[in-house]
Amino acid sequence: MPDVVKSFGIAGYAISFEDRLTQVIEAVGGVKAASEIAGVNRDTITNWRDGRSKPSLAGMLELAKAADVSLDWIATGYMVRPDIQSQIVSPSDFITVPRYDIQLSAGEGRENDLGAIVEQVPLSMNMLSLFGRKTSDDIAVFQVVGDSMDPSVPDGSYAFADLRERSVAGGIYAIAVNGEARIKRLRQRITGQLEILSDNEFYSPEILEGEDMNLVTVIGRVRCVLKWF
Repeated sequence: MPDVVKSFGIAGYAISFEDRLTQVIEAVGGVKAASEIAGVNRDTITNWRDGRSKPSLAGMLELAKAADVSLDWIATGYMVRPDIQSQIVSPSDFITVPRYDIQLSAGEGRENDLGAIVEQVPLSMNMLSLFGRKTSDDIAVFQVVGDSMDPSVPDGSYAFADLRERSVAGGIYAIAVNGEARIKRLRQRITGQLEILSDNEFYSPEILEGEDMNLVTVIGRVRCVLKWF
C-alpha cells in the first residue's frame, strides 16, 4: 500500500473524495499513467479528480488495484485492514453488472427506455449476496439524476436494481410512469392504491388508484446504491 495512503490510517475518511483520488493518481505515477490504467483520456482523469464529472466504477476499480488500495477507501475514505486488502481488490471477488443508457430521474422524470449498455460495472461478491444471488443475471445499474430521493439516493449516484423483483412489497424501485423513468419509494395501501413517495420532504407524494395504476411499470427493485462523496 502506498505510504501516502498509509499515513492517514483509520482517520482517512476525513479527507475529501477528490483528495483521495489525487493520492491514488500520484501513487500510480500521475495523470498520464492513471488515464492508461483506467482506460480513459487525461482530461477525464482530471475531471474526476477535480469533481467536474462522476468517475466510472470500472475505472475506479482498475486504479484501486494499481495503487494497492481498496475501492471502499477511494469511495468512502474508510481504511481496510492490510491483511484483507488484497482480497478486497482481487478481480476474482468481483463480477460485472451492465449499466444501461437510461437515467432514473429523482424528480419529475424523463423519457427513456433501457437503451444500450454503456459499461460493465464491477460489483463485489459480498454485495451480490445482498441480492440473494450467486450470479448477476437480471441485475442492472442505472445512474440517478435529481434530488427528490435525497439523502437515500442522491443526484449522480448509481442504483443497482434487481429486474426480477417487480411486485411492490415496499422499498425503492426503478419505475416508468407513463414512459418516464424514475426512482421512487413505492408503497401499496391496504385499499389497493399505490403511493409513489420521495425521500426528500420538499416533494409531495403521488397516489394512484384504479386505471391510473396501469401507468406505472416497475423496472426492478433497487437493492443497493453507490454514492461518491
